[in-house]
Amino acid sequence: MTDGKIFVEKDEDVAQVIENILSSEGDEVTLVIPKKSVLGRSVSNFHLIKREAGAAGKKVFIESVDEVILALAKAGKLNATHPLFELRRRVGAFSDIVPREPVEKESVIKERMAAVRAKSMKGAEAHGEPLGAGEREEKFTGEKAGRRFEVVEPKPKRRRWLFRPKTVLIIVAVIVAVCAAFWSMTTVFGHATISLNFQKKPWLYSNSFSASTAVSKPDLANRVLPAEVFTLNKNLTQFFPATGQSNVSQKAIGRMTIFNAYSSAPQTLVAATRFETPDHKIFRLVNKITVPGAKINDGKITPASIDAPIAADKPGSDYNVGPVSHLTIPGFSGTPRYDGFYGAIASGTSGGYIGVKAVPTGADMASAKSKITDLVKASLATSFLSAYPQDFKILDGASSTAVTRINVNENTDQNGNFSVFAEGGFAAVGFRVDDLKQILSGYASRDNPGSVFDTLDLNYSQVKVDFVKGTESFYVSANGVLKPAFSPDDFKSEIAGKSVEEVRSVIAGLGSLGDAKISLWPVWLNYLPKNTDKIIVTVN
Repeated sequence: MTDGKIFVEKDEDVAQVIENILSSEGDEVTLVIPKKSVLGRSVSNFHLIKREAGAAGKKVFIESVDEVILALAKAGKLNATHPLFELRRRVGAFSDIVPREPVEKESVIKERMAAVRAKSMKGAEAHGEPLGAGEREEKFTGEKAGRRFEVVEPKPKRRRWLFRPKTVLIIVAVIVAVCAAFWSMTTVFGHATISLNFQKKPWLYSNSFSASTAVSKPDLANRVLPAEVFTLNKNLTQFFPATGQSNVSQKAIGRMTIFNAYSSAPQTLVAATRFETPDHKIFRLVNKITVPGAKINDGKITPASIDAPIAADKPGSDYNVGPVSHLTIPGFSGTPRYDGFYGAIASGTSGGYIGVKAVPTGADMASAKSKITDLVKASLATSFLSAYPQDFKILDGASSTAVTRINVNENTDQNGNFSVFAEGGFAAVGFRVDDLKQILSGYASRDNPGSVFDTLDLNYSQVKVDFVKGTESFYVSANGVLKPAFSPDDFKSEIAGKSVEEVRSVIAGLGSLGDAKISLWPVWLNYLPKNTDKIIVTVN
């Protein structure tokens, strides 16, 4: 048994290919078909190749890099493979290749094609092979020279597809999908929107009111509101430039911590008590102080201490010293108290100076006092506005700011600035606006039962305050619009799950109703959703 390969040209039709197969010597033939071969136009070409080769006792293999050719060959029940994945080894794969015959004249080629086609048809009839599904039936006319080749397409058989299992499953799936979509649109996505327009009525009122810290709840009959007094204190130190000059002799000043490590008894030190540094500089207490007694536990002394201002014994910059860890009291020298009482300057001293120096003039100090007064008042007002409860109303004229103390330090620093210390306080009387609205609502509902405020504007005038008594009086002009009392949440709970007709009856029973509109989605809904979250109520 021999094996051969036939290389098919792109434009070779099935008749030429069959002729080449029949004229080959081997029992097994491999057709090497290139891409875009005319054989790839119909699966019938491969059915004809299989029949004619089988009738001649030959077995045909298809080899191609064209995926379409491979698919059609397999549909024609031929063994087909890609050359890159060819695993089958044939003996003489290269020695039995059928050589190409020289090109003949066109008339001779046509006669050979017709003869091969006629032979193929007779071979198929002789073997009783029926045409496959989708194959074409081929027949010839009675002409001898240049016989015509016709192709007749077989008529498709009618199939009863409606009752196939696959078709039934598709129909059932479609019905289930439609039902699920209907359920989702109705239950999951269904919602109702109700718009209600109520009739509104203007309301005007004006009268005098008062507020007092002596009452705890609104007094409707006497128009008295609970009040509260707010207070705030603040101090401020600012530096200002000195424009004058003078020959000065200033002592350095600072603060010192005095320790009692002597006994549990307190020790009084008079003003001007001397303290001496290790380099023999003397500083004196500015004020009289009492050093607390030390703590003694199990015979162990824990020193007590107190801070106090000090000043240098003499003027000049020599007394501008840095931190000093230990100062003694010369007055206790030669006594046990000398070691038990001592001082420490933690931050150093400054201000000591002799010579010409910038000093504040009278105008400088007056200007500084005016400026720091404004700063303290502004700081108090800002701090109060950010701190007091926002539900309280502080009327214009119901607050007071006062600067209670101003101290000017005429000693200037190295930059020629002097400092000014100021302290002030803020006081205000306020009331809750909700308490006032409660009284006004009571007056409005007496003449308009079942109504509430839609809008309410309030104007205040004639404000008078007594900070000592904690009282305030004022005049109120009210301009409001009344609407019926209505709770959307209660309304939604009442109509949830009811039919459209029932909802219309409920809406018709609402008092002072101008008009209403009900919108349902999807449009076929006849009942409102039971879930109140799917009911939207807008009130105008």
